[in-house]
Amino acid sequence: MSSIAQPHDKFFFQIMSKKRHAKAFFKQYLPEVLKPEAKLSKLKILNGKMVTSRGRQLYIDILCECPLRNRQHTRLRLICEHQSTPQPYMPARLLEYVATDTLGVRNNGGCKNPITVCFVVYNGISPWNYPVCFDGEYEDLELGKMFLSMGPICLVDVTQMTPEEIHQNKELGFFFAALKSSRAKDIISAFGDYLRVPEFRNNFLALPEKTRNLVTNYLLGLVSNEERERIREWAEALSDNKQEREKYMKTIAQAIQEEGIEIGRIQGVEIGERRGERKGEKNKSIQIAKVMLFELNLPIDTVRQATGLGKKVLQELKKGLKVATS
Repeated sequence: MSSIAQPHDKFFFQIMSKKRHAKAFFKQYLPEVLKPEAKLSKLKILNGKMVTSRGRQLYIDILCECPLRNRQHTRLRLICEHQSTPQPYMPARLLEYVATDTLGVRNNGGCKNPITVCFVVYNGISPWNYPVCFDGEYEDLELGKMFLSMGPICLVDVTQMTPEEIHQNKELGFFFAALKSSRAKDIISAFGDYLRVPEFRNNFLALPEKTRNLVTNYLLGLVSNEERERIREWAEALSDNKQEREKYMKTIAQAIQEEGIEIGRIQGVEIGERRGERKGEKNKSIQIAKVMLFELNLPIDTVRQATGLGKKVLQELKKGLKVATS
């Protein structure tokens, strides 16, 4: 991965770079032979930036390491890549990652090669119809396996997950639901459908607020300002209680404000950064304020605390006046 500017890759990194979620992922998707061996309690998340022997930079989305039980001095390296489009040469690409990472381990004092397992989390539109095993790419399979072989990729195909699988996945259901919803024609409705399922809703509400904000930022970043006004559907799906809906709308407003700040920061130039933060934040806050005022009928003081907008601005919105956003 050359950068994390692409929203799907960025969200994948934000979730999987948290040790809690990485441990849950590998606990579920490690090959069966390794599940009892891997000491995931000792999992480390490493820097995925590498340099080949020819000086070319490679970026692994997620690179982890953990020891193996009953195998002294044996390390398990875990490479996890996110793909939004099918890649016909994925095994060969991952073989380069494995070789480069192994050389790095040896150059840093390792006496033996680590055991490496590769994962691909796929969430594209077209089906994945390419080999997941390096052996499948040889012109002559029998001869090829004699001289160079590699274990199959652990393909985690989100597109093939059923709603029931996602609802019941207590630790990662929110992650897969967000990824799958991102490919729907109506993203707001798609994620709202998950929130209406009690089992999924309870798991989602049990997440730390920061994690819920990451999901909100990711999905709202994929829709238009007009569609963002429909976020009341999420609040209504989460609770019939007005106070709880109000609390969640505040959380959404906070998440959107954080996204506006992040967008502004990417501008690069200090003055442009400050203007971008102010403008991005205010535009999005106004969208949220409209929903809170007109759809949820919340009091101005509550909306002011949630959005950071001034009382005068909100009063003008309430009267139907046009508010300047620059």
